[in-house]
Amino acid sequence: MRLIDYSYEIPYSYVGNFVFERKNDIVSFEDYQVLQSYTNACSDILKEDPNSRKACATLNNWENTSCLINIHFLINDNNLYVIANYRSQHELLGRPYDEELVKYLTTLFIKHNNFKFNSIKLKCHISDYHSK
Repeated sequence: MRLIDYSYEIPYSYVGNFVFERKNDIVSFEDYQVLQSYTNACSDILKEDPNSRKACATLNNWENTSCLINIHFLINDNNLYVIANYRSQHELLGRPYDEELVKYLTTLFIKHNNFKFNSIKLKCHISDYHSK
């Protein structure tokens, strides 16, 4: 099965640590460390201006193209909206790790400035979602 332009929501839960265990994956842990620093920068942007639309972290390494393109944090009426955009995602091999990563980065975002939100909504957009 292959779906083009597929979206779904993830229920948020606190994730204190993220360990990427997939073998033969082209995304390095260093890429995720960079993304974590970008996540902290996004947190700082929204701490200064909760209405900003600039709190978007992009993972762009041309040598190792990550499935995660970017993650965008938005605050509206003290609700946090997190939108993760993927170029591709596999139902069994990628989605479980991708969901944990989004929850982990959201946790880092919240903890960095000790935010308190009424609600947290996570949404993933996938360009090419497949199960085979």
